[in-house]
Amino acid sequence: DSAANPRSGNGAPASSFRGALKPHPKVLIVDSDPAIGRMLNIVLESEGYRVLWSRNGADGLTEAVNPQPDAIILELDLPDGGGFDVLGSLREWCEAPVLILSGRPATVDKVRALDGGANDYMVKPIAPEELAARLRVLLRCEPPTWRGLIVAGGTALPFLRMAASLSRWSILSIPGLISLSPSMWARIPR
Repeated sequence: DSAANPRSGNGAPASSFRGALKPHPKVLIVDSDPAIGRMLNIVLESEGYRVLWSRNGADGLTEAVNPQPDAIILELDLPDGGGFDVLGSLREWCEAPVLILSGRPATVDKVRALDGGANDYMVKPIAPEELAARLRVLLRCEPPTWRGLIVAGGTALPFLRMAASLSRWSILSIPGLISLSPSMWARIPR
């Protein structure tokens, strides 16, 4: 009975999905290899994604600011520094899921990237259909909080809006300025 078991467009049960993908999500690729960049661009555009491609970490961080991409594909070996540094910078203010796409197969690199904030890790060479499937999974997950940047006097300050269901209260945490412990949260009237 189709009413009892609705299916998504690809034949999988709709109930197996946490959320629907928004139309034409934006994906930022940060990879210096022209062959990989072109291949990813072709694969992702054929899947309906809008693609931005940065060939180094500095440009990748700039592209990730405004508007933020829906997902980021990041290489660890970049010409202007390590992808781990880029990942760390992104995680200070960016909630977009990050898929590491690297030639580094060592477990220590995978663990470091995942513990550093990456959402997934793939080792090159990759199968394009697997990359597309992993990206769909990452985009179905909803981030637990919303982050952004406050730009004041030319300085970008990351901020994190705390998720809370408080009547007439909006809590904004700026790292280093406001810090609420669990006991402080408990004292806020609801």
